[in-house]
Amino acid sequence: MEYRDKLVLAPMVRVGMQPMRLLAASYGADIVYSEELVAQRVIASTRVVNEELQSIDFLDRGGEHGRVMFRTTAEERPRLVFQLGAADAVLALQAAQVVAGDVAEVGLNMGCPKAFSLQGGMGAALLRKPEIAEDIMKTLHRNLNIPVSCKIRLLDTDQDTVELARRLAACGINALAVHGRTTQQRPRDPAHWDPIRLVVDALAPDGVPVVANGDVFTWEDAQRVKRETGCAAAMIARAAMWNASVFRPQGERFLPLDEVQREFVRLALKWENALPNTKYCLK
Repeated sequence: MEYRDKLVLAPMVRVGMQPMRLLAASYGADIVYSEELVAQRVIASTRVVNEELQSIDFLDRGGEHGRVMFRTTAEERPRLVFQLGAADAVLALQAAQVVAGDVAEVGLNMGCPKAFSLQGGMGAALLRKPEIAEDIMKTLHRNLNIPVSCKIRLLDTDQDTVELARRLAACGINALAVHGRTTQQRPRDPAHWDPIRLVVDALAPDGVPVVANGDVFTWEDAQRVKRETGCAAAMIARAAMWNASVFRPQGERFLPLDEVQREFVRLALKWENALPNTKYCLK
């Protein structure tokens, strides 16, 4: 998967389902992330070819009639990154092998600050346990036939952030996404782009592309973060959740929200997205 000069839909829990990924791609997103799915849940799922929808479904509880955990299509595969939540290399590999044939890349979540992830040793907890993160990334890189990547947050100092980035780059990752906030900071706090520039410079000799995330709200913001940090790609999160037409190229105006919502509903109905999730995304 190539990241240079790309716009990326960020991984977002309960948002990065198939309709949102397809919607973002239709407006211009080059790469789309799934929501984070935890390794144990993925391992327990069952892969089913849905002949009626022409989709690939991964069902919860291992049963033929289980709830859809993850749905995709062959058409979506070239731009799809499956975001994995894991705190153990063996489980991470087992989970990645379940989906590897249907996605373009597997990305390890090292940035989620939610209590569920932290208590399970996943997400941002891995920022403080780089040896575990390294073990996971090396294991995935050695054993999968598709690229692997990871997404981190800033550490307390620029030096620590750069050092972690270098350690991860040495694991054979295809890309590193960096959210310009620390684990303690929240969306209301301004994102810091300067440390991302340091990571870009540090990884340049290894040729590892960096994806910048944080306070990218418009197409113009995406161009600005590329100029200011030298990053390969810009990742958009909240702005895409508010209005997915943010991905329209060359700074075209946002489409009216009601038009975007109608298209989202059309895709949700076409792909039989779970009604509670559709309603959540429309809020």
